[in-house]
Amino acid sequence: MSKGNKRSTTFKEFIEINYKRYAMDVLQNRAMPDWRDGLKPVNRKLIWTCDVLGLHNNKAHTKSAKVTGLAMAEFHPHSSAYKVLVNMSQNSLLTPLIDGEGNWGSVFDGAAAERYTECRLSKYSDICLLDKEYLQVTDMIPNYLGEKLEPVILPSLLPTLFLVGGTGIAAGYSSNIPTFSFESVLELTEKGLKTLKKGKSILTAKDLTNILKFDSVDNKKCVSKESEILDFFKTGKGSIVFGSKYKIDKRTITFNSVCGNPDTMITKLENDDSVFRVNNASRGNDINIDVTLKPSIKLDDVKSIAKKLEEKIRFRQNFNINVIETYTEEDSQGMKEVCALLLETNLTDLINKWIEWRIALEVSMLKNRVVNINNEIKRLEFLRFVISKLDIIFKVLKSKTSDLNSELAKKLKISLDEAKSILDMPVRRLSKMSDSELKDKIKVQKDLLEDAKKWIKVPEKRILKTLVNIKKSLGF
Repeated sequence: MSKGNKRSTTFKEFIEINYKRYAMDVLQNRAMPDWRDGLKPVNRKLIWTCDVLGLHNNKAHTKSAKVTGLAMAEFHPHSSAYKVLVNMSQNSLLTPLIDGEGNWGSVFDGAAAERYTECRLSKYSDICLLDKEYLQVTDMIPNYLGEKLEPVILPSLLPTLFLVGGTGIAAGYSSNIPTFSFESVLELTEKGLKTLKKGKSILTAKDLTNILKFDSVDNKKCVSKESEILDFFKTGKGSIVFGSKYKIDKRTITFNSVCGNPDTMITKLENDDSVFRVNNASRGNDINIDVTLKPSIKLDDVKSIAKKLEEKIRFRQNFNINVIETYTEEDSQGMKEVCALLLETNLTDLINKWIEWRIALEVSMLKNRVVNINNEIKRLEFLRFVISKLDIIFKVLKSKTSDLNSELAKKLKISLDEAKSILDMPVRRLSKMSDSELKDKIKVQKDLLEDAKKWIKVPEKRILKTLVNIKKSLGF
């Protein structure tokens, strides 16, 4: 319908426009992880909420309901994020983001309600995602209330995406990213940093195939052919086959991992003609599924039957690497708004991009450190100047002038702000200051300054040094 030169929107156009907006909002704010910190928005907001509450790994646990409640109140207004918190816990990931106490479930059972469980940040989150010095150079935005700040992404010191994986479904897109062992991800990162070419990471799909080890909390093993795995790392799409680990004791085969749905796996085992009984003796994520064979089975045949059963319960899992890159833009009022770019990619390109981003993050942090150190040196030099002029300062303090700031600024030939800062210092503190002590402090700061400037030229070497410390701190 038209009215003059204006045309009203048809119902079909209205649906198309708004569905597109809805789809992009789901992609950006719900479904897909950012490739740099490996987190979906809700994961990031929960970690940030824990940081705001001071729930660091060396502090006491607190009720999960308190975390999810504050997350809803200040950062994630959509619904309770307790299920996400459970998926971030030590019972769901080999490299957990949340450290919990209480019944956090297992591969067989769900977690207790949030009023019964307690949580705090894991060591990994504390060390690799919330380092205060890197947070200083992280882009921050107002929360949905406009009252507090939260990070656009977290400054991930390791490729978290490769450690926590994750699934996401949105309109027209889905993402299913596998998890890999901490040691193999660290080895791949180190190789990428050591083999830079003209400042660019040059890891290949073959490198990923040789180094990365599929790993998960349910202990399954990858049994796909190398060609299938290589193709997956090249394309970002693929179907990987997983099998179960087992051990044999006479006529009992104990499976130590779960393939796919636990109930389906047990049913397949129970329905085999050679099986007498299946007993799930698992405790939490310590998986022990005992399969007792029929007495008529010869002991010489147990090994071949075990292999046959393992092949019977194998399953294929489809992986599809879709991620987002979150960034901010200013609107017409100069306010920052979060936007996201969808990337259909593969793990080879992602690790190369991530290493280059990590180097840029290190340089940014070091440059900020240089600024902070220079500011500290200026502060210490100013204090040296102050204690050299104590007699003048005390005279001004004892004077009857009505404007001490102006009088002190005039006497010492400094700015009004500098004069005010001197007058704000406690007199006792001023009189106790030692010039030699200040000199020593300045020397320490100058050494730190030279150190920071040195690392700016070779940031990849400093990151490699950092990785060694991270490995020790996390107990690997």
